[in-house]
Order: sequence, then structure tokens, then C-alpha cells
Amino acid sequence: MSSAFLVAVDLSARAQRAVEVAVRLGLGSEVRLDLLHVLAGPSQPPLLDHPSEQDLLDRLAERASDRARHELEALAVQHVPEEQRGRLLLREGPPAEIICDQADTGYDLVVVATSGKNVLGRMLVGSVAEQVVRTAPIPVLVVR
Repeated sequence: MSSAFLVAVDLSARAQRAVEVAVRLGLGSEVRLDLLHVLAGPSQPPLLDHPSEQDLLDRLAERASDRARHELEALAVQHVPEEQRGRLLLREGPPAEIICDQADTGYDLVVVATSGKNVLGRMLVGSVAEQVVRTAPIPVLVVR
């Protein structure tokens, strides 16, 4: 029976480290690594005065999505062996919520990265990572 890890990435150098750790954990077994990147959407739609403004926002969002997809593909090709490579998932919304929702769809482990540079209660894990640790339905590995 094969396993699957959900590796949540923000496309930073920290995320690359999380992917590398997930790859090592899965070596020698039939672990599939799915990479997830969450595009944070606007918290509330802006008030627009003209339809052309919406067109501009739509084009910018599409460009951001295309760039993220390209970077996600490059991350997978460069750091995940072909036999471990799973799906590339691009979602939009609140990152921790999206990660936890996705984790509840048949994964064995969530791997997230953190910088460990946040204040006081978040000194060990970042805010998104902390929320994922607290609310994920499955085990979470935080990589620093």
C-alpha cells in the first residue's frame, strides 16, 4: 500500500528545504509527494469604478497563478525524484485553512516549512505552520 505526503510550499528557499526533507522521508518506500501552493486571495473584493479595473485585476491574478504554477513545476522537477512525484496543486484562499482541507483528502502526513522568526508565541513555528499544526486532521512535520 502506498502513502502520500502533502508538502505545502510557499515557493521560498524554506519550502525547498521542506521538499528535500519529505523526499528523504519517503526514500525506499512507495511515498507519493503532492506539492501544494496556496495563492492568498483578496480578503474582500475591491470596490471597482470601471470594468477595465476588473480586467486588470483578473489579468494580474492570472499572471500570478501562471508564475506560481511554473515555479511549482520547477520545484518538483528539480527536487522530487520522478518515482515520488505526485500532483501539483494550486489553490486560492486562506493558506492554513486550504492546507488542512487538502490534508483531509487521503494523505498520511503534511510537511510545512517555517522560518521560526516570528514573535513570542510563534518563535518556533510560523503563523501558517502553527495554524496547520493546531488544526490539521493528520500528523504535521514542521521543517525549519
